[in-house]
Amino acid sequence: VIFLSGRTTPKDRVLGLEAGAVDYMTKPFDSQELLARVKTALRLQLQMSAIKQEACIDRTTGLLNRAALDDKLSDAVRMRSQTDGQLGCILIDIDHFKSINDRYGHAVGDQVLQEVSTRLRTTIRADDAVFRYGGEEFCVIVEDGDASSSMLVAERALSALSAQPISAISVTASAGVAAWQSSFRSSEDLLLAADRALYNAKSSGRAHAQQASVAAVPNAG
Repeated sequence: VIFLSGRTTPKDRVLGLEAGAVDYMTKPFDSQELLARVKTALRLQLQMSAIKQEACIDRTTGLLNRAALDDKLSDAVRMRSQTDGQLGCILIDIDHFKSINDRYGHAVGDQVLQEVSTRLRTTIRADDAVFRYGGEEFCVIVEDGDASSSMLVAERALSALSAQPISAISVTASAGVAAWQSSFRSSEDLLLAADRALYNAKSSGRAHAQQASVAAVPNAG
């Protein structure tokens, strides 16, 4: 917003800028100056948008990062509470990723992360979103997903990851699946349930998806 006003006192300028304007011009005005200020404001807006977008992207994989996940999941939980819809969360962890780094080097490890990201992006549904959760972990938000449909998404994703070797390495992953429950109070509860299910999947042999049990649901007693 750029104010163009006949009010010319310093107090008027301050009020306009404090109201949220990015600039304040007074009448009479020069049209070329006004156009230049508009172009400058647009250029600054584009630069800020680019900086904000870059801050949400994981540089290794090109996926949205953990900060973007927190924002997205909070918005999804808020929307779910307004519409009484469903929401699923999947945490995916590459099995034995440390040994891949140790044996083949971090450059190959990054190639594995990048290919896993590509396969996840091309496997999930159009309305769902995938994020790099951290390290070798990824998170998929399943829009309008109950426990059963989220489990299907997870199993399809794991099959895609193990279907073909990555950089001549056989790669498998484990997944924890959780759906929103009435006992949850926040998005953190949903993530925690998925994380506990992932822990159970890794503890019981890896390379498969585990659905959150009642015992894994926070505040369920």
